[in-house]
Amino acid sequence: MPEYTAPEPPFMENNKYGYRVNILNPYIAHIYDQYKEKHDIPLHFPPSDAQRLDFECIEIPHLEKRFGVKAPPPNIPPRIASNIPMDLLKAIYGSDRITALDIKPPAEAESTDTEEDIKK
Repeated sequence: MPEYTAPEPPFMENNKYGYRVNILNPYIAHIYDQYKEKHDIPLHFPPSDAQRLDFECIEIPHLEKRFGVKAPPPNIPPRIASNIPMDLLKAIYGSDRITALDIKPPAEAESTDTEEDIKK
């Protein structure tokens, strides 16, 4: 008889991209595919960070209720957060916390280009 393996947990902690929802969980994988279809994201192609975080923002309250487990707090790395629309970051963190974390929207994020690069 094969050994029983527990299903994948619904949430992850300390993901290097700041993702909290475990898309390897079979239930979540199914609703993730539905999200991708609804938003015209090819099933065989990974979504952008903003698309993935949008999915998580929409689904976390539902998943917490379904699995009876709280999602870990958001912890999106600055290099990723600086490319996420501000309204999505506010939905994930809350407006007050965005200010405290000093996360800047893409237009305000510091550029690595020098003045010479811009002139070219």
